[in-house]
Amino acid sequence: MKNENFQVSVIVPAFNAAENIEACVRSIQAQTYSPCEIIVVNDASTDNTAEITAELNVKLINMKRNGGAGAARNAGVEVAQGDIVAFTDSDCVAPSSWVEHIVTEFEADPELGVVGGLYHPNNEVSSSVDLLCFFEEEYFWHISSLYSSEAFPPGGNIAMLKEVLKKGSSGLEIMLLKGIASGEDTLVCSELKKISKLKFLDSLFVHHRSPNHWRSYFRRHINRGLSRATLMANRLTVKSDITVEAYGGTNIIFSSMFLALFLISLAVIPFYPEEGVVAAGLFLLLHVQLSQSFFSFAKKRFSEIFSKKKLTLFQSGKVRLLLLVRLFCWICGFAKGFLKHWLFKLKTWLNIFFSVVHFWIPGRISRLFYFVTSKCNARCEFCFNLDNVVNWEERKSEELNLEEVEKVADRFGRLPYITLSGGEPFIRKDLTEVIRIFHERAKTQWVTIPTNGAITENTVKRVKEILQQCPGMFLTVQVSIDSLFEGHDNSRKMPGGFVAMVETLKELAKVRKNFKNLRIQINTCFDDFNVNQIKQIINYCKTHLEYDQQLFYLIREAGELITKGNNHLIPKFIDTLLANEEREWRDNRKTIWHRVVRVLQGLTYKDLVEIKLNEKFIRPCFATEKFVTLYDDGAVSPCEVLEDRMKLGNIKDYDYDFYKLQKLTKMKDLYSKEIVEGKCNCEWQCALPMNMLYDPSVYFRILKGLTSPSKIVQSVSQEVYGEAK
Repeated sequence: MKNENFQVSVIVPAFNAAENIEACVRSIQAQTYSPCEIIVVNDASTDNTAEITAELNVKLINMKRNGGAGAARNAGVEVAQGDIVAFTDSDCVAPSSWVEHIVTEFEADPELGVVGGLYHPNNEVSSSVDLLCFFEEEYFWHISSLYSSEAFPPGGNIAMLKEVLKKGSSGLEIMLLKGIASGEDTLVCSELKKISKLKFLDSLFVHHRSPNHWRSYFRRHINRGLSRATLMANRLTVKSDITVEAYGGTNIIFSSMFLALFLISLAVIPFYPEEGVVAAGLFLLLHVQLSQSFFSFAKKRFSEIFSKKKLTLFQSGKVRLLLLVRLFCWICGFAKGFLKHWLFKLKTWLNIFFSVVHFWIPGRISRLFYFVTSKCNARCEFCFNLDNVVNWEERKSEELNLEEVEKVADRFGRLPYITLSGGEPFIRKDLTEVIRIFHERAKTQWVTIPTNGAITENTVKRVKEILQQCPGMFLTVQVSIDSLFEGHDNSRKMPGGFVAMVETLKELAKVRKNFKNLRIQINTCFDDFNVNQIKQIINYCKTHLEYDQQLFYLIREAGELITKGNNHLIPKFIDTLLANEEREWRDNRKTIWHRVVRVLQGLTYKDLVEIKLNEKFIRPCFATEKFVTLYDDGAVSPCEVLEDRMKLGNIKDYDYDFYKLQKLTKMKDLYSKEIVEGKCNCEWQCALPMNMLYDPSVYFRILKGLTSPSKIVQSVSQEVYGEAK
């Protein structure tokens, strides 16, 4: 049958599948309804899976690192071209009508979004492992058929409309959670069922090859226990009585426990004969009674499949023992999963602790402002980096590559906080790798990325990759909104930019539901071109968007320490800050951390207004001492403001070692004379909170804000804002 109504993409995740992958692919190629493409995702296999697959005339994706079946499926979805995306596993063989059956279901029901079925085990029973796997999958099939309206298809036999998959993408990143070897398919189905009709069919099946030796079987159940613990630790479990029942139910679990107690009782008999015999008899009776339903089905099904052969008592006994071992493996995996989770938590908290300590180590950089690229898809007239953006073609050959970034990260040692700027950071294709390098090699704990948000698909994809590859790291994405609708597009010379930016924010909000270490901020520049729209911008953001915080920035003139040309805007700027800050205090004061952030932001605005109105020197600057700026071509300057006035050299010329550059250029003398003694003073809002960290008086303000957050805002307005007005 030819492709007529639907184009179908079949995705096969494969890890060390050299033994099975050819049979799987050949079965898909022999379908009566030809898929438009077969995508095999090689999940960093260590055998020759990639070489075998390369000869099978399919689309092959080679993952750089093993991420599990869920991550491999997601990689396939990203390149899939079909209207329908169908999944099977590398150890499965699909009947020739499998794809046709899937398409028929979608054609018959326009409301259907997801359809799936079950695995049928192969009928080759040559070992006890084969026998137990056979019973497991047959019983799963039996229970799921009885409760088909509540059953969820497995990840190896499921298909969904591409448009439904995109709508439900908020739940798909759970497939990427580190440590999940199984169970992610149930979560994804649960997510998709909320937005689309899902159908489970016992007539839609694929043949599944079971583990052919003990080690593989036990590893499977250890991984299932580990995955369950990981899901529970991340509060991602879905209540499904069907899933529990399909694996034998609670009766099998308890019967296995009683079997263990029976065996222990037998061992006790030589020492306590009477008590041991009574206990053994009782536990055996309970074991048999609780497992009766499962073994009644097993005997009946065995006879039906294998030409009326009977399940022998010896075979039944081996299966009972295997069920006990299976439970033990699951418990071991479950314990291992929770242990790994809490060790990871401990590691994260230790990294946070040492990162905070690092802020107080003299002469060690704690925050790096790194311009990862000068390439940008916008041309904002108020951009202080516009010259570099316009001349990107001339600069791109000098851009630090990944190998050079690795050297920079290694030489820094610990680097707690990085802000990645540009240009448009998300244009850089290897942005995920850049951040992963700093996270792994420099123990970076906090990353902030400002963006215009106009490249929705790419931005959301990179954010998910970063969160998955850098677990435990806190990521803040700052999206710029300076006007509404066409005004936004015109100010950035980017047609369609506003619509794309709103879509990006909505998609990021979905991602944030599953990644609590993602923060979303809105950055709004404040200038003559939008001063009369600020209230509308704030109201639009509050009404239509989900985010954590909105920040306001007075536009700076490139190279100027203090911009005086916009001082006439300060009264309106103050009005905006008061209204917005009070609202954000009201909405975001649930935790101590939120209150600290709000106090610091209020104090930053206070310093900004004082500096602009009075050119007042408030506190010393720690540029080059605690923070520094690195440009895409390797050039180093104390900060953005002093880029042209005080170029310190190029990090490439000092073996990519900032501290070597600092030493050989006598940067400390420069810091003492030009910045400290010269009382370098500017309005750069990124530097102001960094400098506050080293001012003891700020901590009194913070403590005051923790107990009475509304009063601290009022005091700030009375001290500075009122005078400005």
